[in-house]
Amino acid sequence: MAAGTASANVAWGALQSNTNSNMTEPATSYRRVMKGAQSLSINSTLANVTMPYFALDAFEWVPDPLKVLTKQQMLLFSDYNQSSPYFSFLGIGGPLPDRAPWGPPHTPVLGEPHTVSETRLLSFRVSRNYSATPKSCSQNYTIDPGSQVKLLSVSFRALANYTDCFAIANMTYRAGATMCRNCKLISPTVLEAQPPFSLIGDSLTSMALGLAPALGTNLFFSNYSIPLNYGTRKNLAIEMTSRGYQAAWAAFADVYAPEWDNTTVHIALPTLRAKIIRWRVDLWVFLHLWVLALGIFFIYFQSLCDHPWVDDTTMAIFWLDTKAVFTKPDGRLVSDPWQPGTEIRDEGMLILELDEAGQRSVQVKRGSALYRHKFNSLPAQHRTPWTP
Repeated sequence: MAAGTASANVAWGALQSNTNSNMTEPATSYRRVMKGAQSLSINSTLANVTMPYFALDAFEWVPDPLKVLTKQQMLLFSDYNQSSPYFSFLGIGGPLPDRAPWGPPHTPVLGEPHTVSETRLLSFRVSRNYSATPKSCSQNYTIDPGSQVKLLSVSFRALANYTDCFAIANMTYRAGATMCRNCKLISPTVLEAQPPFSLIGDSLTSMALGLAPALGTNLFFSNYSIPLNYGTRKNLAIEMTSRGYQAAWAAFADVYAPEWDNTTVHIALPTLRAKIIRWRVDLWVFLHLWVLALGIFFIYFQSLCDHPWVDDTTMAIFWLDTKAVFTKPDGRLVSDPWQPGTEIRDEGMLILELDEAGQRSVQVKRGSALYRHKFNSLPAQHRTPWTP
């Protein structure tokens, strides 16, 4: 039940509201949700897919329901011992079984493929009237233009005081499956088959028909898959029955016969092309041109500098000029930043040296003079990198 309701909500629900708004009802096409198609793009086509088939041959409102309903069928409108789609809080009803109980077998058994061609009574709830005392429904009700019927009155006093009014119709239909060739994916996981159709036997036919009334009621509870353009109550009854059968069949197919879904696929052409967003391309080009311009500017600016590029960033600190760190107000350098108290004239230069004993020292060089101070320090001029 849950799988069938979910299948109907995906096939005819809010996600496909644009396609539903232009749909003629009763629909002349069939839909099926196929979980295996979730990775395919919209408008892709599947070579051969089995689809549910439900075709109406005749529909006629019954003038007097009491003349056609059996005793067992009457119990379906008032038996609280089991849940029923015929007197639920929401819903319109559905095809009535020939005998109670209604619905599919408790233990589904896949028999031989078969079709169903029959005439069955269908219940359609017209209204629900709340009243402290039972009230009879109209006995001359215009249910559709040109169709006047007597309504069946069913009063409930156990849980609430209300009276349901039902119309009954004779519906002749054929149900089974059909083979859809080059079936198109109209939305994610939803396939749609267009006429012409050819009815073929299927093992899921009877089970799907038994579940259709309850599933149709669930669709009214969810309020997602209700037909939009039905016009008359006849069209609404036909479309809800058809959707209930299609959704039930698709749910059973996913559970009991997933191997039937093997087929070849033609991917939609738009997915084989690159999707170009103009502003993203322009942004990409602008960023790369900006990086190129900055690179050219950096190379030009570096060519004007007195010092070459630093090949090893770990040695970059040895290129720093520290003579201006400790200065007097007049700008003269007063001391060696690594050994305060040692004056260094403006023309002085600090050089890091490594002697044969492996000790480091900083040499203060003025012209040809050379003064040695033994302490750990950093050079003021780039020399050969020293590795401890």
